[in-house]
This record gives sequence, structure tokens and C-alpha cells, in this order.
Amino acid sequence: LGLEREVVTDLSVGVNGTYRKLNDFLWNQPEKTQGSGNYYTSADYVLHAPVNTTLPNGSAVSLPYYVLAPGIDAPAYYVINNRPGYYQTYKSLEFTATKRMSNRWMLRGNLTLQDWKQHVSSSGIIDPTQLRGGTGCSVCNDVEVLQGSGSGSGAKGGVYINSKWAYNVTGAYQIPVVETSLGFNITGRQGYALPYVYRVSTSEGFKSILAENETDAFRNPNLTEVDLRLQKDLHFQRVGLTLSVDAFNILNDQTVLQRDVTRLNRSSSNHITELQSPRVFRLGARLSF
Repeated sequence: LGLEREVVTDLSVGVNGTYRKLNDFLWNQPEKTQGSGNYYTSADYVLHAPVNTTLPNGSAVSLPYYVLAPGIDAPAYYVINNRPGYYQTYKSLEFTATKRMSNRWMLRGNLTLQDWKQHVSSSGIIDPTQLRGGTGCSVCNDVEVLQGSGSGSGAKGGVYINSKWAYNVTGAYQIPVVETSLGFNITGRQGYALPYVYRVSTSEGFKSILAENETDAFRNPNLTEVDLRLQKDLHFQRVGLTLSVDAFNILNDQTVLQRDVTRLNRSSSNHITELQSPRVFRLGARLSF
């Protein structure tokens, strides 16, 4: 649902509300005998002695996990089915404001507040272990959904996209006399989540146990970036020349964008792997004819 209203000449404000419910997700369901429909269930798993570790904030935690019961072999066959007892909800509010170019200035801004969660019941759980998966946690109920950018590996392996708020403000002012345009862009968002895990070896292979019940218990710092642009247009009959100066990240913040969250039982755990780019200036010229 959306509503937009012009409150005064050239200035309009609006609000948009979104609600989504998503279900019938696909999952790979392990089968004991190929083609038999005899699927593994949570009854095939038993609780293992927990592992102990220390979180980046210094807190000591004990992490339980499950393994296959004695006499039950690791899965070899899988069937793609719709996952029962699992769905996601997404709710958001977006506020917008637009001042069209008049009286030498314009402005456009938006603020988004959002909540994206998953809901899991017992019918949607096979291995009860809180594993880090494609949505942040395989079996956690009523927690934030995370979108893994690199799924634990590669250049963006530690990026799990989820921000409960984000904003952007952009504008321009035409400076009189010198007839030069000054523009700016301000962007900010909540820091992305850091789903730390502890990795253990089992008969099914490695398991990455989520270190906290909440997928977003840890987050990177909030991000803010301010960019500026100064532009001058010159005209010589049918020839135009545009000179510009751009300044990116004018505040020179070096916010942490990514940390190593592959596993806590590793020497490189929690090391910074990506920072916000430092302040950059760019000179430009464009010739048109």
C-alpha cells in the first residue's frame, strides 16, 4: 500500500507499506532408501556433548549439537521437496520526500524500516542442530533472515545482508553568479549481521554450529557515507565542456564491512577482511559537440 501527497508546490511526501508471506520453499530431503519415501527425521538424531568456545565479545558459550544415532548411516540420497512447517514474513515501511528542482535547488530522500523473519515448526526440521545456512540459521524460529552473499567463501564470504533500517538523501544546489552545481549524496544503513559459528566434524561431514540463538546477535558498525560533486558547464557556440570534481566518502570513515566468520575455532576468526573505501577525489571533464 502506498500514499503520496504534494504538501506544498514542488514538494511531495509519501509512505509505502509492504507485507509479504513466502512459503513452499524447496529443500533437499535425505532419503534412507532411494525411491522409498522413507525420509530421515529428527528422531534419527541424538544430542552430542556440547563444545565450548569464546565469542568475540569475551563471553564463554556452550554449543550443543546433534549427530546421527548409532546404527544410522549418513544420507546418500536426497529428494527435492517443498519444505513443510517453514515460511518467511517480510514487513517494511518506506518514507519518501521529493523536492523538484525549483528556486535553484532540489532534494530527494527516503528512509526504510524493515523486518524479515523466518518461522519454523517441528515438521520443517530434520537435523535439530542450529546450523548456519542460506537464510542465516537452518532451524531457528522467529529470527532475522540473512542473505548470504558468498555463503562463507570467496571475496564476499563474510557478508550476510540484513539491515533493519537504511536511508538515502541526495540533493543539488545551483550556485548563482558562478552558475555552478553543488550536489551531495548521503547513504546510511544498519551494519550487516555477523553469524559466528563453531565447526565440528561428524559422520555427515563438517557442521557449522551457530554461536548465538539470534542470527543478528552480532553486527558490523552502522555505515554512513557522504559524497559531494561540484560541476561547471561551459558552452562555446555548439561545443560544451563540463568540468567536475567528485569527493567520495568525504568523512573518510573506514567502517568495517566484513569480518572472517568462517568459524570461531580458527586463528583468523573475527579478523577484518574488508573496510569502507577511504576518501577519494576525482577530477573529470566531458566534451560534447
